[in-house]
Amino acid sequence: MHSSIFTWSRFAYLGALVLALVLFIPATGFPLQVGKVAIFSLLTAVSMVLFVWGGGVRALARAHGFGAALLVGLLPAVYGLSALFSTDKSIALVGHALDVDTVLFTALAFVAFILAFVHFRTLRTLRLLVLALGGALVLAAIFQYISIFFGTPIPGVDDRSVNLVGKWNDLGILAGLLALLLLSHIQLGHVKGGIRAAATAGLFALLALLTFVNFALVWALLLCGALVIGAIGYLSARSEGGMPVLSAVVAALAGLFLIFGATFNTTLTNIFPVSSLEVRPSAGTTFDIISNSYDGSLPRFLIGMGPNTFAQHWMLHKPAEVNQSQFWSLDFNVGFSTLTTALLSVGVLGLLAWLLPLFLVLAGVVRAIRSSVLTGEDRGAAVSIALAALFAYAALAFYVPSPNLILLAFILSGAAFGFLWRQGKGPRDDAPMRRAEYIMVLAVIVVLVVASMWSAFVGVRRLTSSIYLAQGQVALAAGNSADALAAASASANVEETPASLRLAVDAGVLRLSELAQAPTPSSALQAEFADVARDTLALSTRAIERAPSDYRSYVSAGAAYLLLASLRVDGAYESALGAYEKAIELNPTNPALPLLAARLEITEGNVERAKTLLEQSLTLKPNYTSAMLFGVQLAVSQNDLPSAVRAAASAAESAPGVASIWFQLGLLHYASGSMSEAITPLERAIVLVPDYANAKYFLGIAYYDQNRKNDAIALFEDLQRTNPSEQEVALILANMRADRPALEGISAEVVDEAPVAE
Repeated sequence: MHSSIFTWSRFAYLGALVLALVLFIPATGFPLQVGKVAIFSLLTAVSMVLFVWGGGVRALARAHGFGAALLVGLLPAVYGLSALFSTDKSIALVGHALDVDTVLFTALAFVAFILAFVHFRTLRTLRLLVLALGGALVLAAIFQYISIFFGTPIPGVDDRSVNLVGKWNDLGILAGLLALLLLSHIQLGHVKGGIRAAATAGLFALLALLTFVNFALVWALLLCGALVIGAIGYLSARSEGGMPVLSAVVAALAGLFLIFGATFNTTLTNIFPVSSLEVRPSAGTTFDIISNSYDGSLPRFLIGMGPNTFAQHWMLHKPAEVNQSQFWSLDFNVGFSTLTTALLSVGVLGLLAWLLPLFLVLAGVVRAIRSSVLTGEDRGAAVSIALAALFAYAALAFYVPSPNLILLAFILSGAAFGFLWRQGKGPRDDAPMRRAEYIMVLAVIVVLVVASMWSAFVGVRRLTSSIYLAQGQVALAAGNSADALAAASASANVEETPASLRLAVDAGVLRLSELAQAPTPSSALQAEFADVARDTLALSTRAIERAPSDYRSYVSAGAAYLLLASLRVDGAYESALGAYEKAIELNPTNPALPLLAARLEITEGNVERAKTLLEQSLTLKPNYTSAMLFGVQLAVSQNDLPSAVRAAASAAESAPGVASIWFQLGLLHYASGSMSEAITPLERAIVLVPDYANAKYFLGIAYYDQNRKNDAIALFEDLQRTNPSEQEVALILANMRADRPALEGISAEVVDEAPVAE
């Protein structure tokens, strides 16, 4: 294992680890986590090839614990079995991006575990791993301190919680992990002098960073780790290093911040504005979703509903109260934690397979303790790597870390097991391997190479496709149909995915809308419309075929047919209705879907059917503002102003910070002749948006009607300053000053917008 080829394999693997943790490309549309996983998989494949080239068959065969390490291969095996019986096979292998809860990712995690197991088995190589990991985490911490105190050093980014790792809590997990490694090194490594002082200063700097992150799980894990390190230091090193005072201090601080962390964090973030919001289902809700999904089925209890299917079952069994929160529209693809998510997708067998690396580390710890084989520096290294592995795995049990941190958990577990299981054992016999043994190890090597190559190929391809996809989504949001269509085509050329197909459909619908609104239709535009419509409908069918259980494909198809139905294209209404009904079947708890169907019914004049669907939407979410506003439009179209006013008032209550809704409520009161009732909502609109000219226009007229002449004149004088060329404003102002009716000489027709600029 000391050849140059093995060395290059090890360094390629360390490079994969470092880049997976701190790679950051500040480019618009670059999918960071997909990029981290793709680059990790590419460098891991390089490391695996070098490993095999350097004699990996013999190295694995002679490695102590190799047979036990292969048990981790049961994880992708169980995922493969579950995929065969999945409720949605289209997302079992790779998922929507490079999802964690898939066959591909678990195969990559298995490769990562085996490479760590074989590459970091000695004290020297283990130190190399810790050095690379520590260097990456120090870089991430320094970057974050600069961001917090001086602003993010990334052009165009103002969010100080943006970090090199991933999510804000991910940074907290890595900061806590590095703090634990430093504490172990100081307390058990017998370092002295300047190195000890520098390590102690770094430790407290990390604790200070954790007060900004304020993640209770990290404080709890740090408290447990400090107590373990302190106990080991007290029991085994009293005569050498004295009492473990530093461990006691860290444990006390962790306990203090675990209880009062929110108070400290509020004080700090008031001075240094750092904020981050992350939501996921609670543990109780997750287990309810799991129970409802299994529905008493023993096979599903054993192998789950299928890899990566949590989102589908969340939509089917989402608690009603979630729709009353601001997170009602989120389709959670994970549960409370990585492991509880796996319990739904791959069942109890899958959960046990996820725990195998943890069991192996614990087995190594128990063996080392029982045989008393650890002495001196080996003891400190063993404690550090074992605690680091347990720390990382605890995050999987109680949180949903980003994919790069999950890979780190497998790397640390593999290294810990390899190091611990090797202790106290001499070199393996160098006698020639038996034929059966050679064939078995060779088969394992082939599986590892294929898994690493597969993950590298798929990862790089998915990353490239995702970059084009992200660019297209930006263009679509900006209303640029041409660029969105071009990006969707480029994404599909690299790899056709349901997401790239949906983007093409949505961009096609936008282009069709542009062509339909052309002021001067021509034969060329009509021909283009026909071509775009044909291509868009074909792509929508393709998207449904690729993802038959994804309601979003049906929503995109419904939008295309809805546009055609509004243009009275034969059969479009029926196709749109079928698409929306299927979307509602797949996602029955989403109030937006019946509202879409209600809008479709209006195009056909089916008012009663539209009212039924509107009621269905509001039953799912009584405070759904969009549905309330649709109710306003429906009532106005039926000349039912009292119902429209009630619906608008409900909408304003559900979204009190939206000025346009208050304006609409005031305008409805104005149209019904209730000038006194119109004043309050129009005033509210102006409070929210001080330059809301349309609101000022109607409020001024309402003031004048209610004998508040001075207030009315003040508003119209302000409008005249901002609209000096508007003759109607000048005429109304003159009427007010002369005590004439405000609208004398002006059409009394109420329109949606006043004749002034916003």
